[in-house]
Amino acid sequence: MKISNMSLFSCLLITSVLSTPVNAQTEDSIKKLVEKNVVEACDCVKNIDYIDNFIDFNMKFDQCIQSENNSLLKQEEAYQTYNDLMYERVESCGNFAKTVDDFLQHPEPKLSDPIYNNQKQYKEIAKSIVGQYSMSFGNYSPEGGASLALLDNQRYVIVGFGVVLVGDWRIVKGKYLHLIPHRTEYPFYVFGRHNTELKDKTKIRFKGSGFSESTLIRYGEISQDTPILMPILHIDNQYPYDAKIPHIPRALSLAYNSDYENNDDEAIDIYTFDNDEELNDLYVLEFNKLARREVMKAIIGDDELTFDQGTTTKRPLPRATSENAEFYKEISDIKPFPKTLYYNLAGRSFDSRDIKQYNYTFDDNLKAYVANIKCHEDCPAADDYDNTDIFYEYKSLEDITVQQSKFKIANTFAVPRD
Repeated sequence: MKISNMSLFSCLLITSVLSTPVNAQTEDSIKKLVEKNVVEACDCVKNIDYIDNFIDFNMKFDQCIQSENNSLLKQEEAYQTYNDLMYERVESCGNFAKTVDDFLQHPEPKLSDPIYNNQKQYKEIAKSIVGQYSMSFGNYSPEGGASLALLDNQRYVIVGFGVVLVGDWRIVKGKYLHLIPHRTEYPFYVFGRHNTELKDKTKIRFKGSGFSESTLIRYGEISQDTPILMPILHIDNQYPYDAKIPHIPRALSLAYNSDYENNDDEAIDIYTFDNDEELNDLYVLEFNKLARREVMKAIIGDDELTFDQGTTTKRPLPRATSENAEFYKEISDIKPFPKTLYYNLAGRSFDSRDIKQYNYTFDDNLKAYVANIKCHEDCPAADDYDNTDIFYEYKSLEDITVQQSKFKIANTFAVPRD
């Protein structure tokens, strides 16, 4: 992310409150104090070895520019003038912009990041922060505010009106809490099967709420410097989103273009899924938001956490035998992303973990789960959504490569316009 039209400095610091200007004599004295302290302040900022979040930066920066026990700064207006002048001077310190830029450009950490190693040394801190925290930060909501539960297995659950978020929590440097969300590794996944009825043609169904003109596809690998990518959907398209092509592609290349004006100016990530088995009945699943969820960060205090939005106080977790505790336990049990999915001909999904409950048997010849007791009268058509007699197995295309490339946008859409 590159910041333009404003300094990196102003992106991080809390905007100062406008105040009444001090008189000329006092301002002159403040300027002299700034000159006296600026070298020490610059050295202090230069020695900041770790910035965790915006609040952390502001706290450390404010500590660097403070002038202790100076009677001149007891007045609020004088104190504010001193801060403003110090902000301007320290911004020009050597390596300051680089320090800030490194913080802004740092990629989102993953659970495997070395920063999360050695959690055992924070065992006592971990015990002390397990509990529930309100995430409303004093803002009243008639539906009830969101709440955060830090569980003792280092999983967390955030529950709000109409939303549940889960992930892992870790302690960093004994002072910071990171909430690492459950994310998919890629924003797209492709599943497929051999469908003999399609012969040498291919059907692709796009499933996900994030498909639009910004989601792009190419039937094949990226073999040129500036590949031509098709927008998948037009804004007027209605579900189901189906594309049919007269051949079987050996690969599918998918991308997300977040900038509507970007049409070959900047490179984007392109995800190529090899289709060496020439599967011709395909599902493309979109998880762009899930793949891009950001880590939430807080500063750990005594029975409290300070997020960007404010500070929240710890409350005990619900009793282990309570309904809420059972909910937390169940919802925080994150399952690995499946390697197979099951759909009927209309795209209705079936969870293979429920086969005993629903009395199905897997047919190796059909590569499908077939109901042991099929419908016998007033049955829906084979391609009807409500037909539950058979659910076909779709395998994940697991040979995935990611590359950055500039691109051009085709004039046609993958899914024909309605």
